[in-house]
Amino acid sequence: MMGTWNRRMMRSVLLVLGCAPLVAGCIIVNDNIKDIAGTTLDPKTKLEINIVADGTGKTHVEACSSDASLSCLEINGPITASNGGVFVDLPFVVDHVEADGTKVGSFMADLMGDADGTEITVKSKATATADPGSVVALPKAPIIATPAADAMISAATDTIKLTWSPSGETDRLEWTSAIVCPSKTTEPALQGAAVTDTGTLEILPKDLVLPAGETCSVEIILRRGRDGVLEKAFQGRGGIAAVQSRSVTITVTP
Repeated sequence: MMGTWNRRMMRSVLLVLGCAPLVAGCIIVNDNIKDIAGTTLDPKTKLEINIVADGTGKTHVEACSSDASLSCLEINGPITASNGGVFVDLPFVVDHVEADGTKVGSFMADLMGDADGTEITVKSKATATADPGSVVALPKAPIIATPAADAMISAATDTIKLTWSPSGETDRLEWTSAIVCPSKTTEPALQGAAVTDTGTLEILPKDLVLPAGETCSVEIILRRGRDGVLEKAFQGRGGIAAVQSRSVTITVTP
């Protein structure tokens, strides 16, 4: 199971190296980097593809490769993606620059649409046309019914009843949260807590680890994800995963 939910998780386990005059993608630590020739890939080359739809009407595609030469192929990036229409380029996007000048980032782009079951195809431009590429279908989005947006919850007396539909799916499901308090702010966890897909979950305010005596804005995030089939050229080295993520923001008082 690939288990990568977002780009921060990818970057926590990958090392990025430079490539003049452009920059490389996410380089796997301890890989022996070699150039590619035509459709022939280094036997150690890996590809990690992370796809997220969050209900905004777009699907975000991000890819990290362990072959430093890939980003040297052309300025628009070596990888393309499609959700049934025209393939779009995934150019290299810089996240930050290291002290030694190394540019850290990944190949990414947005596809229009995020419907359940939409098949996403990602292909490297060096791949033979007949190869289907890396393929995964978006799972069903977990639509949150309760709590309502902007609901007020008392940490002293209430529990948070999270409900969603559809339920009973076989895809993996998890929840996490992000908080904004006067003295504390957190980002969503890279990997949330696993949830049994029954359509309901009770969350205790203490599980959010809020500062005592403060009123906080809390975003509760529910993610349903699945793995797909990686492009044959990579022979199973790496993975492709798709996630439908939905959230609701509430206020928790002391």
